[in-house]
Amino acid sequence: VLAVVGWVVFRRPSAEEARDWALHALRSHLAEGRDYRVYVGMPLDDPDEWREVRVENQMLYLADEHVDFEDITSYLVVYPNGQVVNGLETFTPLPEGVEFVEAPSGYRNDLLDLSKLDEGLEYVKISYGPSDSRPGAVGYYSTTIENISPVAIRVLRFGGFSRQGNSFRLNTINGDYFSAEEFINWYDAPLDGWIAPGESVGDPNNYGGGEAYWVYYFETEDGKEFTAGALIEQ
Repeated sequence: VLAVVGWVVFRRPSAEEARDWALHALRSHLAEGRDYRVYVGMPLDDPDEWREVRVENQMLYLADEHVDFEDITSYLVVYPNGQVVNGLETFTPLPEGVEFVEAPSGYRNDLLDLSKLDEGLEYVKISYGPSDSRPGAVGYYSTTIENISPVAIRVLRFGGFSRQGNSFRLNTINGDYFSAEEFINWYDAPLDGWIAPGESVGDPNNYGGGEAYWVYYFETEDGKEFTAGALIEQ
């Protein structure tokens, strides 16, 4: 989740367009088949409390009642660790245990040493693609990491580095590196973090602006540490 660099002027979408996009995103998240928790604001016409809904076959149910997408005026899609993936017309208080990615109390100023990324090419392939939840939206994309090595690997921390002049500086929404736990949740990695040889994990809802590297700090099952990253230009 990179902090957006630079300013671009866009036409502001109408309320109806924004809602249509948000409902498309909700359907896309359900189609991902991940272990998200989904909350809907109730009552539907004037919500003031969150109710967790059951997901079955990409449909939503509150108890035994089907919830029609077109009736939803607010929702939250939440990772297993409680961090919010996406939402529409969110309000407080949030459900217990649910939170947005924390705003920074300070910022790290780490610079990226591009030479450190060379070794990672032997272990992983990092690729970017469209984001189904926000098709065509500037700054939104999917990220896939494939283990091309003969050993299991896992991420210890990761972050985005944006271009600043002739260098790339750490630039994330939380002002720091993201954790191994966040990687597991966002990239749908195994619960222990280990990515087997030949296996891939990915974040279908990645975002950030400008010219930047996503960089991942790995360890192998035999204790070796290495760094991998790939450039994306948005």
